Amino acid sequence: MESCPAEIWRKILAFACTDGGHTGCSLSLTCRYFCDAVAPLRFHSVALTSLGQTVAFAAAFERASAQTTIRHLFVAEARFYHDKAKQKEFRNALLAILNRAAPT
Repeated sequence: MESCPAEIWRKILAFACTDGGHTGCSLSLTCRYFCDAVAPLRFHSVALTSLGQTVAFAAAFERASAQTTIRHLFVAEARFYHDKAKQKEFRNALLAILNRAAPT
């Protein structure tokens, strides 16, 4: 691992971390070297498929540095037909994400 320069690992990891975040999270748990290497790609590719994920991600993204960018964002349609509170919570979290990800 150490025989390969960090710049090469970052290029490899950038290709590996385009699956909605699963690979990046898994790699960051393997060792400190990969955790540090994956950190700039933490929000490279994001898939949000539930209300809980969307709210948690909005909070994490808000705490992230200003240079953090999302390259690929997938948001599953949330259907809360009868629950107005959940609709509002989802809408607020999604708006916070979109306003930070693409302010213009």
